[in-house]
Amino acid sequence: MKPTAVVSNSTFIENGLVEIFGEDLIEIQQGSDDSSALIESAIREFGQAEACGMFLRAGRAAFYYWMRENADALGWREVDFRLLPAQARIKRSLNDAIKWFETNHFLKGELSATDSAWRIAVTGLVGEGACLDCSTFIGLMQELTSWAGAGKFYDAREIECQVDGAECCHFEISKQPVG
Repeated sequence: MKPTAVVSNSTFIENGLVEIFGEDLIEIQQGSDDSSALIESAIREFGQAEACGMFLRAGRAAFYYWMRENADALGWREVDFRLLPAQARIKRSLNDAIKWFETNHFLKGELSATDSAWRIAVTGLVGEGACLDCSTFIGLMQELTSWAGAGKFYDAREIECQVDGAECCHFEISKQPVG
């Protein structure tokens, strides 16, 4: 998984990036129309694997900024939502988030499930006009499942990526919390 693009005008993503990378590195991207400047700078500064990890962590941080803005509209503060069993709450949260990201033109995604995992097929994370990169997206989804799953950690990973020639990016999130 290689970071491919970063949002340039979304406050919640920018806040997550600043929280993890700091103001100095983020300023590199701000005056540039080329969103890859931050990615390239992070890879040069930290290395490929470390930069991917930091973008994942930035996605996890960005989730809370995003949730504060959207939880009420999504009904996530309602008693009926909060009393759902963890698996149902996670599934609804994933569906709601994917729909929100589609409606706001960040990506197109589809959620499916097996007995052991939720799977998300996504287009729009790679190439021109991409608003999120794969690492940041998986961080958002990982933190969403942890939050909706009562603070437990659910393993999330990218299985296929458009950068490597796949038709879309495929992500998998375990239905069983770690440990």
